[in-house]
Amino acid sequence: MANGMTFIQKAEAVKTVRKTAAQTCLLSFQKVYSDYKKTSELRFTNTWTKLMEKSNKIHGFWYQPPPTGIAALFFDNMYTDRANYSSLRERNFWPKSNNFLNNSGGGYLFASPFYMINDIPLIGDFGFSFYTGNDPEIKEHYHQCSIILNSLLKKIEPGMKFSRLYTEAVSLMKKKGYGNYIKSSTDKLGTNIGHTIPFLENDPTISDLGVINTGSEEKINNLISIGRIFINENSNFVISNNCGFTFEPRFISLKNQKLPMFSLHQIILFIDGRKEILSDFDGIFNFLKLNY
Repeated sequence: MANGMTFIQKAEAVKTVRKTAAQTCLLSFQKVYSDYKKTSELRFTNTWTKLMEKSNKIHGFWYQPPPTGIAALFFDNMYTDRANYSSLRERNFWPKSNNFLNNSGGGYLFASPFYMINDIPLIGDFGFSFYTGNDPEIKEHYHQCSIILNSLLKKIEPGMKFSRLYTEAVSLMKKKGYGNYIKSSTDKLGTNIGHTIPFLENDPTISDLGVINTGSEEKINNLISIGRIFINENSNFVISNNCGFTFEPRFISLKNQKLPMFSLHQIILFIDGRKEILSDFDGIFNFLKLNY
């Protein structure tokens, strides 16, 4: 234990950050729907960002670009390509002022908040696909993806290597007719299905603390970014009884590429061997009347 923080205390901080992102996302939806105005991707992300900042439970957003570390991609039934992004870092997929939330469409939302506690930045990434339209093919597509995702979540256990988790996940997805559509500029292999939460298991080094104490947003964001271990085909990282990582496969249909990408960006925690899946989607899904 360093800086007076135990693993359990840090895990609780991660839970709080993620829950804050979820609660403020719900408030954002409630606000934009009650205003009865056209809601652009940019307006939604601005609303969400302000609510997170007002919570005093968020100190920054580490995944930049996109600007501010928040993303919103909206689509309608006719043009689903907006959801099939290669990377949120690409300018074309930054929030736009002329692309709007559509009641007969859907989208993908993502936020990368972190909270600084005892000089340790702890992330609580949050993201999900949603569809509020009535196209039966898209609804069935999302439903099937959620079934596969739940099967993958059940496989995760202590002692499992990240490389095995990746291989089994991608194999099952392919068997069911799906590919993993993640293109990463920071993972040397170019693709993965998630990553560790930096500084959760191991405290920052003296060098890391030097970077953190500069207070530089860019330097802290980069420190978090390079501190991740990815779930890819070569990773020897072994899931332990006390660890945490994001789990974020992105499903793209191999049979019909006009279907929108599906992803539920979740966090897996193991605390003394007990698995916790941080989803925090219920409030939002109930409000939007989603049932995957």
